[in-house]
Parts: sequence; structure tokens; C-alpha cells
Amino acid sequence: MNIRRINFFLITAVSIIVARQILSKALFRDLWFDEALTFLNFALLPDVAAIYKNYVIPNNQILFTVLLKYWNQYSPGLLMPDFHMRLLPLIFAVSSLAVIYSWRRYFSRRAVLLTAAALAISLPFEIYAVALRAYMLSLFLLLVCVGIAFKIRSSPKRMHWYAAYFFMALAAVAALPSNIVALGGIAIWFIPIESKKKWPPIAWWMLALLPLLAMGLFYLPLAKQIRGILALREGWNNHIQAAVVFYSAFLLSFLPLLLTARSATITFWLKTVAVLLLPMPFFLLRTPAPFPRVFFPYWAVMLLPAISLLNTFLAQKRRSPSAYPLLCAAVVCGAAGMFSIRSGLSDFFTAGYGMDDYFYPSYARPEFQPHTTVKMLREKYGNSLPDTYVSFNADFYPLIFYGLLNNISSEVWKFDGPRSKVDKLKPGTLVVLSNHDDELENFIARFKTSPHRVFDNGFHQVYRLREQPQNIER
Repeated sequence: MNIRRINFFLITAVSIIVARQILSKALFRDLWFDEALTFLNFALLPDVAAIYKNYVIPNNQILFTVLLKYWNQYSPGLLMPDFHMRLLPLIFAVSSLAVIYSWRRYFSRRAVLLTAAALAISLPFEIYAVALRAYMLSLFLLLVCVGIAFKIRSSPKRMHWYAAYFFMALAAVAALPSNIVALGGIAIWFIPIESKKKWPPIAWWMLALLPLLAMGLFYLPLAKQIRGILALREGWNNHIQAAVVFYSAFLLSFLPLLLTARSATITFWLKTVAVLLLPMPFFLLRTPAPFPRVFFPYWAVMLLPAISLLNTFLAQKRRSPSAYPLLCAAVVCGAAGMFSIRSGLSDFFTAGYGMDDYFYPSYARPEFQPHTTVKMLREKYGNSLPDTYVSFNADFYPLIFYGLLNNISSEVWKFDGPRSKVDKLKPGTLVVLSNHDDELENFIARFKTSPHRVFDNGFHQVYRLREQPQNIER
């Protein structure tokens, strides 16, 4: 079968899935809690120095926040602000695929095309391709670091590649400090065991040490802030399940390609195991365990053994007319199947453990419409919107963001902050709760009053306290 024709059908199928899932749905998604918080609390700070110094919670992913700030300043008036901001991570998503395709110098064209295709139509890629967080920027920067590492291995005497690696590593850790783990994974993968003559050990030591230098230069001035962040103790309480979610998302996304694994050298398998298990101690030993999404950029490293095995398989099957087209079909059908059962995957892997980061998070579902909730409040109460309490589970920051777009003062919203709680609510206060089963019961138990329902809007349920408070005896 003609390879060009197969590639055409693969690219067409991938483009259709991407257009349906990302360009027509995810790109128009309302902001969720972390995204709105990043923009309102950090991207609106006056300058780069203020953003850098205000590293008080992990939501300030510094490099991405700086880029978001200046990207937002040049927003064309014809576009909704949230839509325009989502174009920034989308640029990094497309660029990440382009970087993988540039690896065809080191792997076959078919291998890099299949790998890029599997990534592009995976569920996590759909989630983070438009997320106002540093995850897609990090993936892009780490993929670039991998490409530079290949350059260093082939031309270890060219000093400009070391400079490029240092600055890309600096950008990666500036986006997410946890990216230092991925940079360590890159160093492990390129350990010069098999070809010492072409790959001098000093070059590898530069790969290992330059990221540590970059990490120190960027974060040592923020040591006090980092101690405060570590004291927040945010994450998953179930260590094993956090790791299961992370590895399962990668396994399911690249399953057709991983099934091509065949025999390889002991050195290859040792490096593969070391690379795959490097994030594990952080899941098992840190309390609480990190959110699984923190290691999404680590996929840049995990792709190295996957694409290497695929490349070997395709070379062995180059005379087989069916191997490549069957793999293409498996990648497309597998991704389409995952999209069709993503709700079930989300329930299976994350129900009762923590927020879903990889399959079908609440903010990616059609019922999550904070902008519509704000519009409904504005239509009902006009300029006389009373004080409105929003529970933590109801995502108050998106309501603040869309409230500002609809000329609603941020002073209207009442919510529990990390260092302060709402003690009591005035009669007549509006109450916005999530559609979680226990939300209303918990509210009544806490404030000793029973509100009456005003309206529902999918994820949000809006109530109002009576003008004369009604005490509930417990």
C-alpha cells in the first residue's frame, strides 16, 4: 500500500478528531478555578518582577504567567478574552507536535508521525492543549531539550548547543519547578554507556548539571516563598492511585505503539525502567502526593523509549504491507474509543480519590458553564446583585472573572480563602453551590440555615437565604 496515501489518511483522521474535540469544543471551554486564579491574581500584576516575587502558591507558574500577561495585553477586541488566552497554549501544543516531527533525523518518518498523531488525539493532550496553565509550555520546552540533547550527542564539541540546553532548561524550570525531574529523566536516557567514543562523558555531565544550575539560579532567590508553598501540603492523599492515574493515562494513550515492543538490549531496558520509574518516588514519598497533572510534561521523556521501540518494530516490518496501516488504524480507533468512554474512564480511575487530571475533569464537561451562571444572575438581578457566597467546590474564581466581564464588581463575591473563612452570611445572600451530592447538606450544617433554590445551571446550583434567617437545629 502506498505510504503517502496512508499518511494522508492518518493526518486527515487526526485532523478531524482534533477539529472536533479541540477546535470546536475545548477551545471554547469556560475558565476553571486554577485558570481564572492564574489570570486574576498573577497575570494582572504590573510587571515581570512583581510576578516573579509573588511566588506564593503553585498556581503562579512564573514563565507561563509572564507570557500570558503580555499575550493578553495584545488581545484583539473582536475576540472573547478567554478564547484569545486559550490560543497561547494551543500554539505551544502545535509546536510540540512539530518538535516531535523534527525528530525524523533520529527516527523514521513513520515512527515520528505515528507518535505525534497518538499524542495529538490523546485525552490529556485535548485537556492541556488549551489550558491556561504551564503544562503545554513545559511539554514543548522539554521536547526541545530532548532535541538539543540529540544535537549534543551527535556534535559534542559545539558549545552553542550547551548554551541552548541551559537556556531551555532554565525556561522549563521557570515554567514548572517539577520539570527538573523530566530534565533528570533526559539525562538518564542519554547516559553514554554504549558509544563512549562518539559521546564523551563530559558532554553527558553537562546535560546532568546544567539543569541543576538553572534551577538554583532561578529559585534560590525565592527560597522563603518555596518554604511557604511546601507548607500548603496540596495534592492527593492516595499515593498509589495518583501514580496509577499518571501511568495509566500514558499507557492508554500510546497503547497501540507500546504493543510493538520487541527484544532490545539490556542497557536499553535498564534505561527505560529508570526513566519510567523516576517520577514514582515523588508519588510515594511526598505527603500528600503531587497532583498527577504535575507530571504531564514528563511525557516528553517517556516518549523516548516508546518511539525507540516503535522505530525498531517498523524497521523490522518494513517489508510487511499491513503493519504500518494497521498501526495507524489502531491509533485512530483507540483514541476515538477513549473519547467515547472518557466519562467511564474518569469514574474508574479517579472517583473518590481526587480531581481528574487526565480523562474527563469536571471543567471539561458540558455542564460546566460559569459564564452562563453569571449571565443568568445578571439577567435576574441586574445592577442590584446581592452579596453572593460561592463554595470552594463551585469554583468561585471563574465567577469572579466572568463577573468582571459582565460589569459585576468582585466585591459581590464571598468565598473561603486559604487563610480566611466566611464566618456568617447576611439574610438575602445568594449562595452558589456545586452539583456535588453533599454540597447543600454541608452548607446547611455549617451555616445553620436552609436556603431556597433560585435556579440550576448544570454544574452550579444557585440558592438564596431568606430575608429573615431560619435557624436549623442540629
